[in-house]
Amino acid sequence: MVEFDPIHGRIFFSETDSNAIKMIDYGGGIKIVAGNGTIGFSGDGGPGPSAQLNDPSSVAVDSRGNVYIADTGNVRIDQFSPDGTFVQGFGPLLGPHELQAPVGVAWDEEGFIYVLDRELKKVFKCEPSGGFIKVWGGPGRSVGQFEDPVSIAYDGRSYVYVLDKALKRVSVFTRTGEWVTDFFSGGTDERSLSEPASLAVLGSELVIADPARGRIQYFALHPRLAPPASVSTKTVDGEVLLQWDAFADPWVKQYRVQRSTRPFGPFVDAGKSEKPTFKDPKAESYGTYFYRVAVQAQTGDLGPYSRPVEVFVPGAFNRAPIEISTVTIGNVFSANYKWYLNNALGKLVVVNNVNVAFQNVKVSFRLKDFMDFATEKVVERLEPKGTATVPLMATLNNRILDVSEDTPIQAEVTVTYHEKGEKQEASRALPLKVYSRNAITWEDPKRIANFITPKDPPVLDLTRDILRDAPVGPAGTEYLNENVVVAMRIWSALGAMGVKFLASPNNPFEKVSEDPAFPVDYTQFPRDTLRRKSGECDDLTTLLASMFEGGTVRAVVLDYPGHMALAFDTGSNDPEEIGLPVGKMIKYQDTFWIPLEATMVGSPFEEAADNALRSYKEMAAKGNASITDPREAWKVYEPATLPKPDQETLKADRAEYEKRFNDSAEEYVSARYAALNSQIKTQLAAAAEDSDKMDLHMQAGIVAAQHGKFAEAEKSFGLILQSQPADPGALNNLGNVSFLQGKYEDAFKNYLQASIQDSEDPSVWMNLVRSSLKLGKKDEAATFAKKAVALDKSQEAAVEALMKE
Repeated sequence: MVEFDPIHGRIFFSETDSNAIKMIDYGGGIKIVAGNGTIGFSGDGGPGPSAQLNDPSSVAVDSRGNVYIADTGNVRIDQFSPDGTFVQGFGPLLGPHELQAPVGVAWDEEGFIYVLDRELKKVFKCEPSGGFIKVWGGPGRSVGQFEDPVSIAYDGRSYVYVLDKALKRVSVFTRTGEWVTDFFSGGTDERSLSEPASLAVLGSELVIADPARGRIQYFALHPRLAPPASVSTKTVDGEVLLQWDAFADPWVKQYRVQRSTRPFGPFVDAGKSEKPTFKDPKAESYGTYFYRVAVQAQTGDLGPYSRPVEVFVPGAFNRAPIEISTVTIGNVFSANYKWYLNNALGKLVVVNNVNVAFQNVKVSFRLKDFMDFATEKVVERLEPKGTATVPLMATLNNRILDVSEDTPIQAEVTVTYHEKGEKQEASRALPLKVYSRNAITWEDPKRIANFITPKDPPVLDLTRDILRDAPVGPAGTEYLNENVVVAMRIWSALGAMGVKFLASPNNPFEKVSEDPAFPVDYTQFPRDTLRRKSGECDDLTTLLASMFEGGTVRAVVLDYPGHMALAFDTGSNDPEEIGLPVGKMIKYQDTFWIPLEATMVGSPFEEAADNALRSYKEMAAKGNASITDPREAWKVYEPATLPKPDQETLKADRAEYEKRFNDSAEEYVSARYAALNSQIKTQLAAAAEDSDKMDLHMQAGIVAAQHGKFAEAEKSFGLILQSQPADPGALNNLGNVSFLQGKYEDAFKNYLQASIQDSEDPSVWMNLVRSSLKLGKKDEAATFAKKAVALDKSQEAAVEALMKE
């Protein structure tokens, strides 16, 4: 690692072979700063050349000439004065953390020290004394994470740069650890990295050493700084005055201001300012202007412009008593129209220009076509020379859901007051954009709840049709978890209908609207996905979640970086009842859930579940998985109430639907049998008491019978009867096995023996009724029925139904 000291004209470098830090002075002479060439840990308080180091991998020099060394082998940071005397050392303990492999060190102009730990994959910010302040980073490939961080540098202005050798990228952070951006990737072109080893910032250039390519690469830094979040306007003596919050970023050189007489341009340069204010003397009285502001960096790079703000210039000597000073308004997301009932779309600032108070100043706000009536807010008293800020609330009608393309519109705001008994008004028309009903932003993953619409008629009707006349499935299906069967039927039906995943050429989470600072993506409502029979991962996830919820099965969205899946609730916290191993499910809110990869619709249900489970576990282990529960998200982002549909309910090919469901059900029935049978065998092997063994044989027989394994069931019940020939439970269950196989004579005999051994069990007498009827012995069946009812009055209805067959 090499460090350049531009103030004193010196070059410092770490020499790991000799365990020393050396310096090349202005005249070319080489001097040892620290390290006597022997691996060890000593020298605190003495001269640097006498100290012992262990694999010093990085060095940094501050503006006063102090030298900081990342002594990797000794797991600490050492500081030496400009004359080479040891000053301090800290590590491996940093606050609640313990360093593992500190390989990089940097400092900023306020004296704070930044330590990069390659093993922990984290950056530590420390006080000048070495005291811990905060930490950021961690293992992973997502933003703000590292796989193999090897070098760190500070640019002398605002940002900390970290080089990741494995990911072949440079990550940029603020001094407080907020992630800003990532540069570069692996490759062979001029702007790609191969095996980067270290980096430094010299002026406005980023320098990276890439030994695999045998060169040192210089890259010019081109920061595009974000515009001011808000710009306020007012007029002073006929001149427009703009103000905004100042930027503390040292990269800022100045602000550029543009003006237009129309909300969407064209814009012309109005001027520039080094301060967060701008006065425009060229604005004419009684004119309406639109201004926008951008930030220019020291490198000359210009960032995106802010949204335009409107200002009206009144006559300099004939000002209205009350004026609309500033109006700030956001764009409208159609799908989220219910959200605006409780959240302001924007705000208006009204100003009193005179030294007289006004009572009951009314502010009206309306979006033509999309609001049935204007919303009104009354300022009860506007003080002399005072201002009032009024939230602009919008009660939108669902005609806004007819917007299929992003549409520029105008909002109307009116301020009404009375002066000397006469009504006065001031009005503005404001530009904004109504995004199509399919628009969404991902800064809050819970927004996806707008698109989960279980009660939308095309979705709910199809769900009910699928479940109303659903295939029964193979033997044992009736013992599967009810929610699993519902989910499996919906999945199989969609596959039979030909619904499939259709990949977009662009990553859906990276699509950007025309506004460079405001990323917007577009997703389908479930009814649209059904009509098109295709969609991306988010489209298919919302479709399945909507249908599961419509089928009374809870569903959640599994959100990963750049991808989306779902999981459904089994409704049970008992793996034995579900019939699946714990490892096949995830635990959420005290019950077990089964993940599903929505993009695999059309594939077997069990494959989609296995794939989704693997993905979830991998993402969760890296901290990259989050769960969005629609039922919670709907409290903020309600499902859209869409216009009356003009589409017919889809129909699944019955034969294909049955085949898909039966195949998947067979897999789960077999899995259930294998899981339960394995569990019983394990318990049998551990059982010491004969009574315990008999209970387990009984369970094994019942499970085998449920799954059509009649020979195994007979074997288990037979083992009980060998030991306990008069066991009524084994005799009754053995009769059930015969009955299921149509062996009614054998069933009758076993039931009869069970009744002899336990004459007080009404279920045995009911079984005798059934077997007698199958054998055509109706009189005997009537006799048995009387005994069953005498023991249990609740059997009357069942007896009556059986005797009528």
